[in-house]
Amino acid sequence: MQKTAASIVALLCAFSLVACNQEKYQKNNAAGAAWLGNHTRNAGTSIKGTWISPEWGTADFKQTGRKVTGSLGDYSADGVVSGRNVYLLLISGGWVYYTAVLEKNANGALVGHYSESVPFDAKDQQPIILKRW
Repeated sequence: MQKTAASIVALLCAFSLVACNQEKYQKNNAAGAAWLGNHTRNAGTSIKGTWISPEWGTADFKQTGRKVTGSLGDYSADGVVSGRNVYLLLISGGWVYYTAVLEKNANGALVGHYSESVPFDAKDQQPIILKRW
């Protein structure tokens, strides 16, 4: 009887943990989507192509209108171009780990910051530079 009760408790804890994690994923992804949705200007630049970052590795972006998809290092990227700024969600395993805000500078490099916060928060921002491959 005690083994059965312990098994039920373990099962309920596992179910609770899965439900809690699913709720966290949903909130995280919703916050990322809402953040991207706040940036609605027409695309004022293109980032289509291959880029390189000393810290992140190779990036490959596709762009259709404002919508950006691709990869940055080990992360898949989903984002938008709004005006001259690029807003990215960096995702692994369905979880948004980082957000980034970039702008193409006069030399053609993408320069900006990334954050571990979703949505982006300047309090924990770190610099990032991507140059054409």
